[in-house]
Amino acid sequence: MDIAGLIISLLPLLVVFTGIVLFKKSGSVMVIVALALTAFLAWWYFNTGLDIIYGGIVMGVLKSLGIGITVVFAMFMVFLMQVTGALNRISDAIHRVAGNKEEKALFVGMGFGSFVTALGLVTPALFPPLLVAMGFTPVAAIAIACLGYDPLCSFALLSLPITLPASAAAGMGIPITEHSFAMNISIYLPVISVLFAFAILIVVGGMEAMKRSWVPALLSGLVISLTALVLVYTQIVPLSIVGVVAGSASMLSLYLYHIAGQYLGKKEVALQETAKQPAMADGGARATGISLVKALSPWVILILLVSIASVPQIAGILKGVPGNLEVITAFANQKVDLDILSQAYTWILVASVIGIFTLGASKAQVSQALDLTVKRFFSPFMTYTMFFCIAYIMYYSGGSVIGGQFVPTSVLEANMDGIIGVALAAAFGAYYGLVAPIPGFIGCVIGGSETSSNIMFAKIQNVAVSQTIGAEKFALAFGSLAVAGGIASAITPSKIYNACAVLGESSRTESEVMKINIWVALGLTAVTCIMTFFFLKVGIGF
Repeated sequence: MDIAGLIISLLPLLVVFTGIVLFKKSGSVMVIVALALTAFLAWWYFNTGLDIIYGGIVMGVLKSLGIGITVVFAMFMVFLMQVTGALNRISDAIHRVAGNKEEKALFVGMGFGSFVTALGLVTPALFPPLLVAMGFTPVAAIAIACLGYDPLCSFALLSLPITLPASAAAGMGIPITEHSFAMNISIYLPVISVLFAFAILIVVGGMEAMKRSWVPALLSGLVISLTALVLVYTQIVPLSIVGVVAGSASMLSLYLYHIAGQYLGKKEVALQETAKQPAMADGGARATGISLVKALSPWVILILLVSIASVPQIAGILKGVPGNLEVITAFANQKVDLDILSQAYTWILVASVIGIFTLGASKAQVSQALDLTVKRFFSPFMTYTMFFCIAYIMYYSGGSVIGGQFVPTSVLEANMDGIIGVALAAAFGAYYGLVAPIPGFIGCVIGGSETSSNIMFAKIQNVAVSQTIGAEKFALAFGSLAVAGGIASAITPSKIYNACAVLGESSRTESEVMKINIWVALGLTAVTCIMTFFFLKVGIGF
């Protein structure tokens, strides 16, 4: 086993974490260092040609556009809702439908978070101002917003982290279906989702919050996970809206719990004070005179647009327009179909433009929202882009271009991703199930995207599983990899930096959030590893 190669492959990741956590450097600074280091190591140790490194960077830029542009347009939507007072009106409404501070965090972080991420919104760009308006500190708001991306792990973005990797794996000759992949993810959720709920309580108020609100945490986690599991198993709704329905069920369960508590005379420790938004100087407005329907209108419009666009017949039409005009060649035969009309950012932009009128925003307020967006979007956009570039340099490393075709290396140890799988397989052998989720965790942290991680590690996971525990166990092992990738979303530097940028927070806040969420992510990944080993031993899997 090439220990040196393994350490070198992990070095960019270690550098990023060290810089953010120990030296309190910004993610936007550390990603530049990590990108330069990755390119150098790919060239020096893995004998990757400069044309491949350049191609990996171009591919990273193109692949990141979907999430990067989504972040920009989501920031504009949030700032527009902020300056018109819509966010504070929504905050006031959540005060009434949820109980104490912990229940409000669960309502937003579990139910609402899963609901909006399923529609393609990015909670680190959307939730921090809302949570601060509800009285949470910036650190807690950012930590909850990042955790809120994860309770359903892979059912975000209309379930693209499931459908695209399953399609890609099938194209590699790996026998797995979308339904099998989704089921082998869902069986983890009753444990993982509940633990995410408890993690949110820890962020809000430590052990005291756990003692006070463990019942609603358990309730929200079980409802959201079991709903998703039943929906996937029965296939009674399209896979694309599983997260929407499960998130809605979680919010409803918390609301009913609150109503039941009031009916039974339960005394709630309410959050008495609605804190002013920290960005009031930038134009934050109180919720005076705005109805809840009006305040929610941009999100309602977005939900309607995305729901219509996700209808299979309509989605097929949108995907085919404008055809080859949106297909871009990164290098050699490596192409990217931008699918502009199928992307969440298109509908976020449309909903935001319509929202200008439904919110009754003045010209000055629109200008204010635009100014805030222009002021804050560049760094998070570039951070997402560069992390994707790192991921694709690693993915292409060791390969070459022959006759205009990209040819990956036939030796997995000559690839920066492949060596991770090879090393884990060599070290654990028949006990590979204990570490099968880890490549997904690493891939998502480096690239900032579970979808890309699932695609890039599908073949590597298949080889590692075939050499250790048997090819027939691939579906479960691939599911575990996806679950760990979803968990890792809580600590991807690009998402944390994005959330800090929305609030205008410094690198010190990034460091504090990373210190909180990293223990959650590592702990849940360890649980996923143990569950995978147990599932393999008793024969659970689909």
